[in-house]
Amino acid sequence: MLVIDRHLDGRWLRMRYHDGTAFVLNRSASEVHASWVPPLTADDAAAYLVAPVFGLLLYLRGLTCLHASAIAHDGKALVFVGGAESGKSTLAAAFARMNCRVLSDDILVVEKADRLFVARPGMPRIGLWPESVGYLWGDREALPRQVATWDKRYLDLADANLFQESPLPVGAVYSLADRAPEATLRIEPLRDIEAVLPLFANKYVTRVTEREQSRRDFVLLSELAASVPVRRITRKDALPDLQETCEAILADYVLLGQGQT
Repeated sequence: MLVIDRHLDGRWLRMRYHDGTAFVLNRSASEVHASWVPPLTADDAAAYLVAPVFGLLLYLRGLTCLHASAIAHDGKALVFVGGAESGKSTLAAAFARMNCRVLSDDILVVEKADRLFVARPGMPRIGLWPESVGYLWGDREALPRQVATWDKRYLDLADANLFQESPLPVGAVYSLADRAPEATLRIEPLRDIEAVLPLFANKYVTRVTEREQSRRDFVLLSELAASVPVRRITRKDALPDLQETCEAILADYVLLGQGQT
């Protein structure tokens, strides 16, 4: 699906997608050049730009990124990490339907500032498949397509006044375990190495390795896991359980604040 190679003594990186779309970036992350093959258009290329290409740009600029969504709650960021199709975006959209503001979907920058770990806002939109749109809005066509030729939709957070524009301290990290039809909703603590592993596993950029940046990521994510609660969520693979999952997360976070879990 994607090949990344180096050119001119490693001073440039090229990202080549299976459909012929390509991006060339310099190592200082100050230039991006794009090309695409008809019948694809600039809109098709932009769909790659706002996710994987921006993720690589942030990495090259020395920022630590998680493959995560995050919402604002009680002045803190609740972060949801998980692999592709783990339900991060749908969960964030479900919280948005409960009038929670959303910081980011898919790419989340985490930084350390004044002894706090801070989650920064990303793009003001959530990408959703039609099944999720149909369940949350009652109509699979309720949200616009990301690109005319793709079936995936998006929620414009800025237009809906649901975008958290300012950074927030990380309150907790919730790791989304693989869903199973017979699973029982459960939230449990992860400690020590178990707390670190889902953060490392969900670093956004894994195809390009810079020695110094990898060291910074290791230190920051290790400190994050030791400083904020990291929890694992087990749940069913069923959209009707979304409301219950959201309520369970908020209840769990209240108990964390009371030191009861």
